[in-house]
Amino acid sequence: IAGCAFVRIPTDVAPFDDANVRLALNHAVDVEAIIASLLGGNGVRLPNLFVPGGLGYDEGLAPHQYDPELAKQLLADAGYPDGFSTRLAYTTGERADLVAAIAGQLAAAGIDVELEPVETATFNATWQDPEAAPLRLLTWRPLFDPYTLLSLVISNTGFLSRYDNAEAQALIEAGAIEP
Repeated sequence: IAGCAFVRIPTDVAPFDDANVRLALNHAVDVEAIIASLLGGNGVRLPNLFVPGGLGYDEGLAPHQYDPELAKQLLADAGYPDGFSTRLAYTTGERADLVAAIAGQLAAAGIDVELEPVETATFNATWQDPEAAPLRLLTWRPLFDPYTLLSLVISNTGFLSRYDNAEAQALIEAGAIEP
């Protein structure tokens, strides 16, 4: 079944309220290496949350490239030349080796990540909790209609959201009525 896995990055708490920090996280993780070494080549790095052939997919977009030096520079530009520490939650049903690989790659760019395996019901009860780990690894499937994911996780009114971006919000709202 078509789906995607990603780390949700909030925009309502420092340092993730800085776009350079969010971009640095994207450049710090070698998704292709994770796919090759941990997923047996099964998967593809997406330029956004939409799967090829699905609604919302745009062939003209390219994913962020793995570039740990650029990630370090973006962190320095954001005022974190020595990096920072954060927490990453994931359900106990996710693969711990995959989450550890992400944390290790973030650490190489200067972001120290404490991993927090959480039982699924607790994980689902803490989506908007400001005391919960700001970063969350999740998988979402099926992913046939992107509005469902966007309205819950990305929309500033979403039940599972800690994200707010006026430009994105306008597109999400338009997507609810126009494909």
